[in-house]
Amino acid sequence: KIRGLELKRHLPTYSIFFEGRNWTAWPGGVTRVPRLSARLLSDGGYVAAGQALSAVGTVAGIRVLTELVTPETFGTVTLAVGVAALAINVGCTPITQAGLHFYPAFAASGTAGTLTSGLWRAVRRAGAWVAATLFLSGLAWTLLDNGSAAIVAVVAGLIAVDAARAVELTMMNARRQHGRYAAWWAAEAWGRPLLASILGWQAGDDPLYVLGAYLVASVLLLGIFRTRPASLAASAGPGLDGRIWPYAMPLVPLGVIGWVNGLGDRYIIGNVLSLAFAEGNHDRLVCVSKEDSRISQWDLATYSDFVKSLEELRDSFRSIGTLSAI
Repeated sequence: KIRGLELKRHLPTYSIFFEGRNWTAWPGGVTRVPRLSARLLSDGGYVAAGQALSAVGTVAGIRVLTELVTPETFGTVTLAVGVAALAINVGCTPITQAGLHFYPAFAASGTAGTLTSGLWRAVRRAGAWVAATLFLSGLAWTLLDNGSAAIVAVVAGLIAVDAARAVELTMMNARRQHGRYAAWWAAEAWGRPLLASILGWQAGDDPLYVLGAYLVASVLLLGIFRTRPASLAASAGPGLDGRIWPYAMPLVPLGVIGWVNGLGDRYIIGNVLSLAFAEGNHDRLVCVSKEDSRISQWDLATYSDFVKSLEELRDSFRSIGTLSAI
């Protein structure tokens, strides 16, 4: 008896007795009770190794990058990457979750390519709305806050590449290609900051160079790891949209909530303390070496400004708390 199922020998197949209801013939038969197979162990090993390498690469990349660029540059880059993450969470992740949900049925019928084509079409449709929102937001940032139109363009490129990567990784996950999946994640975690560090060291301290390096690294990895061009997939009929969108739309608020919980605070603080305080200065304020009794002029000035800004931040959080409660 396994989880409410009783298997009874009924030549030439087994039969299934489910929760005391009735006996039903199982034409496919059962040869043995499923056990922890070597493939499961292998898949788990790939996933664990990929996560470990990704975590180490992320920490090492941030450590090297913060030594080569100023806090202002690093803060701008991190906030820009956060904008791309929000776009992916809202416009892509719900669709890929729908792909994972429907994949078993399509794979069983031999039409997984149709599902892949439908996912690509849904992502392109959502991308049109994301592009419009990014254009208007970037235009406002450029005109009202002296932002860089070039940075907006690079962020748009990052969103497009990350969306393509998300679709490819989702299908790899569904097909249980965990080794390739883990390798891509690890290469992304190491490749982006490594290329950005090299370019920042050679070209100079500019957030545009760092973001451009991120984009180049992502495009190269997409070309290496993607399984096949989307144009070669089987065409999807419009009826598939009627299955993808009803599943994906309720998941959009979850993407927003997850982004706010994980990354939203830095934009609130950045609005009060400026971009430098939002990301770049925080670690330098906290991580002061105990072995060195000297405190740099930069740290003293930063600390003084930080203390003055705390009062403004406290007042701002009062209204933010009310808004969060609503």
